[in-house]
This record gives sequence, structure tokens and C-alpha cells, in this order.
Amino acid sequence: MSPRNAVSVLLLSCLTALMVRCSSFKDGAALGKDDDGGAIDPGTGSREGGVPSDGGGRPEDASDPNGSGPGPLGALPSGYCCTSNEECRSRNCIELAGGSAGQKMCADGCRSDDHCKGGPITSRCAGATTSQDGRCEPAASPAACIPADQFRYGVKELGVCCSPKSGQANGQECKSGLCSLWNEMTRAMCDRVCTSIDDCPGGAFYCGPPENGRRLCVPNDRKYECRE
Repeated sequence: MSPRNAVSVLLLSCLTALMVRCSSFKDGAALGKDDDGGAIDPGTGSREGGVPSDGGGRPEDASDPNGSGPGPLGALPSGYCCTSNEECRSRNCIELAGGSAGQKMCADGCRSDDHCKGGPITSRCAGATTSQDGRCEPAASPAACIPADQFRYGVKELGVCCSPKSGQANGQECKSGLCSLWNEMTRAMCDRVCTSIDDCPGGAFYCGPPENGRRLCVPNDRKYECRE
């Protein structure tokens, strides 16, 4: 092969390799990958493929706009199985009397049986007095809790408007499972449990005093209005 032909072959090989590399880049090979196998565009941070993430390190069900299980903020209401207080919106995970050994369920605070209606199991308000909240417990024994992965938590963030509902349905549209009305607010907002001011982002809230075993984010402005 003459020197001139050898140079031509070398240039053709380099051109072919460059075209293959460009094609791979367009197909997403140059995109980063997250833990769920989805590509992440380094320019926008958006995902391409893979399983959507709830931001709390656990994959969501791609077929449902809401996530399943306790959620990143611990949103399980009464009647769902739990392994720790942090998984429950009430921050109260109790031993299930008469159930399987070691089985636990979330138990919301209550003042009357009405607060315990509408849950996945029939519950009653036990231990409530005029000065202290009780908790929602199974009305019959033995009882079994509902697996946590059957619960769908909401998508609304802290401070977003929500519609108060009776019984266990209250807060179902919120990521935290909590819908609260504070001070002089005219509409309720999605709330969240906190341990410090860092858990109440946005600068419009502070972490309130302990009440019934948990603290909630409270608006700094007594007339705070929720956002749509």
C-alpha cells in the first residue's frame, strides 16, 4: 500500500469512529445515570427513562402520580402497618394488640370516634379525655394492619392549599398526610412534621412546640394564606 493510500485509510477510520461516538451521544450515552437506571440530562437535571423518584430515595410507581408507602415525609395514617414512628403522620407506631407478634400500625390522635372514621380498618378513639387526645385503635381484636405499600401519599408540598376532610381522609392530598388550619388563616394548608427550622423550608414557617408527640411547621404570619 502506498503512503498516500495508507493516510486515506487512516482518515476514513477516524471519521467513522467519530460518527459512532456522536451517534451514542445523541442516544443518551453521554447522559448521567441515577440510582434507578434513568438518564439524567446534565443541563436540566431532568430524568429520561428509569423509575421516577419521590425525592426520598425510594422509587415511585411510574403508573401513578402519587408515590406508595410511607413517603419521604412519613405520611401513613391509622391502620397501616409501620416499622417506626417516622413512617406515621402522627409519629405514633404502636404494637397491634391481638395481631401477629411484633406487628405494628400507625395510630392517629383523636378526640372522638369521628376522627377515626374512614380508615382502612374499623377503628375507635381510645383513651381520649377532656384535656388529652386519645388514639385511633382497631375496634375489634384480633385485627390486622394494612401493608404500607398499599397506601398512596399525596403530592402537595408544605404551604399549598388543601381541603380539610372528616376522619382519616383529611390530608390525603398532601405529601405529609397533614392538612392544617393555623391561627387566622382562612384556608387550610398542607403541613409537615418537623424537628428543627430546617424541616420548614421557605422562610415562612417555624418549627412549633411539641404537641401529642410531634412538632409541626407553623406559619410566621398569623394571617398566612396558602398558595395554590
